[in-house]
Amino acid sequence: MYFFTYNLCVTKSKDFFDCSVVVISGGKPRIDLTIQTLNCINNQELQPREKIFVNHGHSEEIMKKISNSQEILKNWKVITFPINTYDPLNLDSLFKFTGPASLSAASSQYVFYISDDDIVDLNFFRRMSILISDRPEVIVASGLPVGIDRNGSKIYPPKGSWETRDKYEHGINVFRNIFKPDELYHPNPGHSYIIKRSFLEETRSTIFISGFPDISPLFQIVPKGLFAFDKEALMIRQNHTEQIHNEWDIYNTQFNLYIPWFKKMFKINCDIMKDIKYVNKKDLKLIKNYYRRQITRASFFSIKNRVPDFEPNRQIFRTPISLKLKYLVYILLTPVYSIRIIFKPGRLKIFIDRTIR
Repeated sequence: MYFFTYNLCVTKSKDFFDCSVVVISGGKPRIDLTIQTLNCINNQELQPREKIFVNHGHSEEIMKKISNSQEILKNWKVITFPINTYDPLNLDSLFKFTGPASLSAASSQYVFYISDDDIVDLNFFRRMSILISDRPEVIVASGLPVGIDRNGSKIYPPKGSWETRDKYEHGINVFRNIFKPDELYHPNPGHSYIIKRSFLEETRSTIFISGFPDISPLFQIVPKGLFAFDKEALMIRQNHTEQIHNEWDIYNTQFNLYIPWFKKMFKINCDIMKDIKYVNKKDLKLIKNYYRRQITRASFFSIKNRVPDFEPNRQIFRTPISLKLKYLVYILLTPVYSIRIIFKPGRLKIFIDRTIR
């Protein structure tokens, strides 16, 4: 059960971007980061038509700290879930209820989901609006995902194909370029996309299962139509200890969460892609290879008793010997990718340095 709070949530001015922005919370409260995300949306050069905040089980005390910060939620539609349904041992739980509820609340032509710990540049929606205005048939639009260091400086991806890719391209070609794989065609491909709401409605029963916003739109929606990309529109992912995937990485090391989850997501996404007219057998093989690589990557870091982001406290989460043997089998099934993981420039040195400290 959830309920809405309406606070003049739809922008009245004609000068807006016809998009519903959904800031969605989950897991442990991270008040300062959430306030930063909400301020980022409020201060955009071009405002989205509608702003929605999903309060996923935050207490009244937590919400007061958020909403009392410069009346930050004054023009937002707030969806409140009395309890937090997130379970770190169930990777489907984060968006299982909050995703469909927020989509039902959205009324704009496009929808943009962002986690309550990420931000975008202040010109992001203005640039996205220009992209879509020039080509109204766009079904998915994206900026460039970048990181940010502890000093607040942006961390751009290495030079690569993202610098020269076309602004407009059919989604099936975007899919193929990303999953060749060309890791620099669209760095961090699981970051958020601006998606035409009608296409989200078509996939509402499956799109949120994977912990959306995540990789599934690349399988379920992107191949259906025109994709727009602006490398000057920056989507900024912040790295910090409260990131939800850190908790998943830890539990995967102990309980093997990822392998069955990846297998399930492969089946769901593959079944959906089979019905998309632009998709061929080679494309379905790309999906299979992607999930095999994800399993290998998770196995590699778990067998080493390390979570992928190398937490600052260097804490070791012990992997049971039975799981180590299982992970070893998966690593041996993809020898070429395993070698790439180990010998990716700089990765082996970083791993050794942080392991022996």
